[in-house]
Amino acid sequence: MPNQYSGIGRQNRLQAIEEGKKTYEGSTVCKHCGSYEKYVSTSSCAPCLKKKGLEKLNNEELMKPYRTKDKVKKRLDIWREENPEKYQNQYKNDIARQKCKEYYHNNKENVKDTYLQTNYGITLEDYNFLLEDQNKKCKICNSECSTGKSLAVDHNHETGKVRGLLCKNCNIGLGMFFDSIDFLESAVLYLKSS
Repeated sequence: MPNQYSGIGRQNRLQAIEEGKKTYEGSTVCKHCGSYEKYVSTSSCAPCLKKKGLEKLNNEELMKPYRTKDKVKKRLDIWREENPEKYQNQYKNDIARQKCKEYYHNNKENVKDTYLQTNYGITLEDYNFLLEDQNKKCKICNSECSTGKSLAVDHNHETGKVRGLLCKNCNIGLGMFFDSIDFLESAVLYLKSS
């Protein structure tokens, strides 16, 4: 606990200046947050100023003049010059990401086949067979997926056995009920009662 004498706060500030620190322990408590931490440059409460600064940074209207495309590009160019190694690593990551996207677009069937085998133990051929068997419709609501995406593979989470293909809404609905027959029966009774 800091000493309540103002001379101690001054001494702490001078010592912080000598050591090159940005903050020091003041002798008076902030009436807003209860902190003793002060900035060396202004003797203002450090946590309060940080909070105000973050509020300003997150205010889109206030920061709009500082976030123009030209200013952002200029700051980015300066950062790239000052941090060439970090930029090079980031650039390598961007290249790797782009290569992954290209591979995916050139090998969609192989990627999907690997995904299905890894996660559900079925091949793309098995998936397509199920899809044709269900007339390309959800096994629960008997409609095509409203999102336009392929139907999701529904499986028993305990045994891993594939039960069928479901649209996004039915798959999420089952998940929300934790695949519990009791919960689903309760939901049916609830809907019938109203």
